[in-house]
Amino acid sequence: MSETRVADSQRAFASGQKLYEYKFLIEMPKIKTHKGAAKRIRITRSGKLKRRQAMQSHNLTKKTSARKRRLRRPADINSGDEKRMRRMLAR
Repeated sequence: MSETRVADSQRAFASGQKLYEYKFLIEMPKIKTHKGAAKRIRITRSGKLKRRQAMQSHNLTKKTSARKRRLRRPADINSGDEKRMRRMLAR
């Protein structure tokens, strides 16, 4: 513990605050992972975000085989959405 935290803790206990109340005074709450996003987005080893492509659940007869093959491959998250997605994943 740093010296300022020690001084704060001594002041907190002297004023009659409980330990759990003091803990919340010094620590910010953790960011929770958005579980829906966590199931849909993967982070690669290089740090990029990957997602599954849409348009492959129904009406497949009118789509060509080549198009369906391309849709199987994961796609990158757009750079405009990346900051928001990283926050949702708590990264």
